[in-house]
Amino acid sequence: MKQASGLFTIILKSTSNQISEAQIIDDSETVFTPNSTFKRLITLDQKLEGDVNQLIISYKRTNSFFNRWFYDLQWSFRIVELFDGNNQVKLKFCPKQVMILSGDQIQFELCN
Repeated sequence: MKQASGLFTIILKSTSNQISEAQIIDDSETVFTPNSTFKRLITLDQKLEGDVNQLIISYKRTNSFFNRWFYDLQWSFRIVELFDGNNQVKLKFCPKQVMILSGDQIQFELCN
């Protein structure tokens, strides 16, 4: 069965080109499986000016001999939803490319 585990981080970009600090989504605590749903609360240290219009997610697979047999080197997210607590709106982001390789990052843009 295809699954992923490792360090996932997220960076938010705003319409005013402001970039947030990298926030940890998961650090090998969750085993992601196909079509799974995952929720995580992140809090930004500083408010971004403008609306969030892009996300960047990075992935680094858990690196041990044992884990190499069980967790994939690449992973994909079909959609990422972001709830903006200040404006009380849910935003949906779609990936610009299909797969993310361990040690790399993938960009997401607003989608319908």
